[in-house]
Amino acid sequence: MSVTINIAAAIMEDVTRSQNRVELDGVKNFQEILDRLEVMFPGFNELMYNDNGRLNAILDVYIDGESVYPNERQVKVKDGDEISITMLYEGG
Repeated sequence: MSVTINIAAAIMEDVTRSQNRVELDGVKNFQEILDRLEVMFPGFNELMYNDNGRLNAILDVYIDGESVYPNERQVKVKDGDEISITMLYEGG
């Protein structure tokens, strides 16, 4: 089995070459997902995190529909989990 990662197309499409859904096998936590995505899509982590290593202010990370910010890097994942990297929107 694997985990599914849904990536916000609006922010990441240049880096992910418009691939906004990825399945990964054998990952145990979100940091491993980040490491694998950086290998697949060089520059991915640069868009995800600022110079201080904090999640970009316009992004959030959800696992099975629940936000895992601000501890997203340490969160464990299991087979079948659905991870969403989404853009936060402001309205008026």
